[in-house]
Amino acid sequence: SSHCATYNLNTKVFVLWLGFVFRVYGDNIGDCGLVYNGHVLSLDEWKFGFFLQGKIPDNVEVGKTVATFQTVNISGVSKFESQFFHPNFNSSTSVLTLSLSEALNESKYSIQSEMPLKIYFNCFRDTANIYMYMEVEDVNDHKPEFSTQTYIYNLPMPFPRGIDITSAFGDVFVTDDDFTNTKVDFSIDSIGKKYFNVSSGKTDGKKYFMILKSKSRIDLHQNISFSITATDNGFPPLQSNALVTITANSEYSIPSSPIFLSPIYISSVDEINLSKTIPLKIVLDEGYGTNLTLQLKDIQSANWSKYFTADINGSSFINIHLIEQLPADLLNFTNAIIIVEVTSLGAAHTGQSVLLITGPCSPSSTDYPPTESPTTAPCPGIPLHFDKVSYTVLAKKNQFGMLTQFTAVSDHQDEIEFGISSDSELVKKFLRIGPKDGFLYADEPLTNNTEYYFNVTAKIISTKELASAKVELSVFSTASIETPRFNKSLEYHYITEENIGETIEPEIIYPSISVLPCNFEIKTQNPLGSKKL
Repeated sequence: SSHCATYNLNTKVFVLWLGFVFRVYGDNIGDCGLVYNGHVLSLDEWKFGFFLQGKIPDNVEVGKTVATFQTVNISGVSKFESQFFHPNFNSSTSVLTLSLSEALNESKYSIQSEMPLKIYFNCFRDTANIYMYMEVEDVNDHKPEFSTQTYIYNLPMPFPRGIDITSAFGDVFVTDDDFTNTKVDFSIDSIGKKYFNVSSGKTDGKKYFMILKSKSRIDLHQNISFSITATDNGFPPLQSNALVTITANSEYSIPSSPIFLSPIYISSVDEINLSKTIPLKIVLDEGYGTNLTLQLKDIQSANWSKYFTADINGSSFINIHLIEQLPADLLNFTNAIIIVEVTSLGAAHTGQSVLLITGPCSPSSTDYPPTESPTTAPCPGIPLHFDKVSYTVLAKKNQFGMLTQFTAVSDHQDEIEFGISSDSELVKKFLRIGPKDGFLYADEPLTNNTEYYFNVTAKIISTKELASAKVELSVFSTASIETPRFNKSLEYHYITEENIGETIEPEIIYPSISVLPCNFEIKTQNPLGSKKL
């Protein structure tokens, strides 16, 4: 029995020894052995690598030990491959420790959720190497970081709807260094929401960009500022803020076009003498800027404007002030007509209206509230007048046929008859006007390089009421005639998916309506190419 017992014991020892030899003498492990938390690493773990237990927070301090091993038959570490971990071998205790050599949360672009480490060992009989993997836990400890704290956009006004100002005028980026975060949401305050819709996108790496698209047409006359917030999708979510300021670029904005709300304003001499001030309402249409000039003009030889002065109240009202009492007795026999003209500074945008001052009467116009002035008879209607005080017409040498058209306005529904008034034989020889349509014709080729001066007249047939305007017709040779030109040398037109197919119509100033058709050529720079337009 003792022999058998000894045999069994030797058998067990032999089996254990064979197992150890098989484990130790596998590929690339020599006779080395590692024990981790009481677990002897297997041959497969030596060959294919193994994971350390638990996760390492990415905010762990540098130098901290993250793993400890008991070694078997290992005399030292010959080499290691790791960006963030460093092996330390104590030959007297045969203990191997791994410590953090570089801060993880300062190197977010290069770390992964699984960090590899390869260690090369000197064994008693041979050499060995092994891969280890450490799982890193991303602690959400980095706020999204804006590239700057203030973003300023100097935009031309009016700014169209549906344009992303960040892609057109300067990107807004944030960087989130927390490597497991995959999204950043942007939001704006109530001021920004009035003008823009906001969304977000992602580039390569950890950069996120904001999309700030105009909700409707923006027409600012003063700067606005609003806050933007970036929020990551970590837990708990972290935020950061920046400021956006929108300014109006007056250099590239469309100039204001002053427009009167009414083409004619009627007031009586009683009202004017009593109130001393007449407010005329205007609007600034499709433009930016409130720098306006104002001028009062008389028709022909009349001199009614001498009784008034005028100023602009903000950008909405023109106030016409009486500076000398109007002669009411004169207004019993005629009406005073004053042309009120407003021009936007730095641009050829002019608005005109007519101020009609009647004798003692009751104006039917609703432009102004009634006053306490004693009035009886109703005021006369809008008098017959041309749409311009004077006309300038350009024509080419040898041109004939239709040259231009004149327009006369009245509240009378009766037929208007047009005519030409001139003592010039040249005018009588070459020119005539359509009595019903106001078209000016040259019956023969205009052969002279000269100027024709005459009056165009309009008459209401039923009442014989007359109106006239001055005309200057200049004839040029083909070489010297003024060429058509664009009203603005630079225009912004924004192309979006919503307005593809729409027509762009730059304003062109022609020397005359009779100028021959022009040829246009579109030249573009890449990437559009001329075939796109």
